[in-house]
Amino acid sequence: MPNKQNKYLRHFLYWRPIRNALHVSRLIVLPGFQGVPLFDVLFFFFQGLAKGFINQRAAALAYHFVLATFPLLLFFFTLLPYVPIDSLYLQIIELINTLVPESIAEKTISVINEIFLKKHQGLMSLGFISSIYVASSGVNAMMISFNSSKHVTQKKKWFRRRLISIGLVFAIGLVVILSFTLIIGSTTFFKFLLENSFIEEGIILFLLKSAKWLLLVALVYIMFVMIYYYTPADKSNFKFFSAGATLATILFILSVSGFNFYISNFSRYNALYGSIGALIIFLLWFYLISYILIIGYELNASIAYAVKEKVLKNDNEDKEDSIKISRTAGNKSVYRRWRRILSRIMILIRRIGSKRKQ
Repeated sequence: MPNKQNKYLRHFLYWRPIRNALHVSRLIVLPGFQGVPLFDVLFFFFQGLAKGFINQRAAALAYHFVLATFPLLLFFFTLLPYVPIDSLYLQIIELINTLVPESIAEKTISVINEIFLKKHQGLMSLGFISSIYVASSGVNAMMISFNSSKHVTQKKKWFRRRLISIGLVFAIGLVVILSFTLIIGSTTFFKFLLENSFIEEGIILFLLKSAKWLLLVALVYIMFVMIYYYTPADKSNFKFFSAGATLATILFILSVSGFNFYISNFSRYNALYGSIGALIIFLLWFYLISYILIIGYELNASIAYAVKEKVLKNDNEDKEDSIKISRTAGNKSVYRRWRRILSRIMILIRRIGSKRKQ
């Protein structure tokens, strides 16, 4: 059976359109690939996906994300009653209904109602420390998952991983807060402009809303950029603005939108499993995000590994060239030495012959 599969694979690879595509991919260098051809990056990328236990790593990462999410949300929504913004609660509920599938939104809103409508001062002291620690454990699990890649050989020490994890928790939290502020604040701002007749319904409002979503995409991209730049154990060949962050941003937007559409229109988890269906959808949502995170990191790791292999190949070629040059120079020096010796021998023979004639 394996021989038969290899036979089909050989026929597929030797098919003329595939050969032409592979040949062209050796000549294409995409932005962010650090001068490495597309073929080399894709070769290491698919090798990392095939041999990197992606499914297991994504499942483990989703599990840690779920554990880290609830304490962080508890602390976050405990803070919200202290924020002096009118209709903040209603805007958050509207935002959750917009971004989250309906079955998850119902359970989430019921939890928010219990937290938001009461000021729990006792949670503020220990809640902050515990939520940050648990959230950093989720980021720490993400770093361990990234460093389990086939193309990664170095590992970070535990203490350093924990410090970076805590720093990333604050950085990602800041990005999330900015995203919430942009979504909620823009809605209030647009309403203010319309009520005071500064703008009218039309192209200007459309451009303002488009700019809002572009800024949200930029914030998501920055979040992935920070994750992929600060988590690797060896980031000598990792760039701050990376191709992996771009791929992860695109996949995140497409996948989350498609997942929400599927859950809202075609899924029957609630009919099959009842209230526990929301938990299943919640886990699937985190599993999807974990998968996207690992795919983006694998692309960056493949580029870094391809750059490293290219440097090693160039070094080996330089060494071989230097060896050839040294051998050529050595052969020339040996040839000159023997030539001098033979010329001296010929001179001696001529002198001896001339003496005999005399």
